[in-house]
Amino acid sequence: MRLKQYIIMPGLDEAAYPGNIGFEEMVEFYKVASKSEIKEMEKVIKKGDWNKFKELVTKVTGKDLK
Repeated sequence: MRLKQYIIMPGLDEAAYPGNIGFEEMVEFYKVASKSEIKEMEKVIKKGDWNKFKELVTKVTGKDLK
């Protein structure tokens, strides 16, 4: 099967598991976040604070990470 077929294959979802950092959610975060929210995210990432990371993604995108 070619890559294009995987990309458009119906019913094929992104893997979800505890600790999953959704690529889609991160792209959406950076598209809609304010400059101050992006700066806050950079600080959170440097600290390695997973709970704050999830909280910020949820606050900005409305999507909850597991």
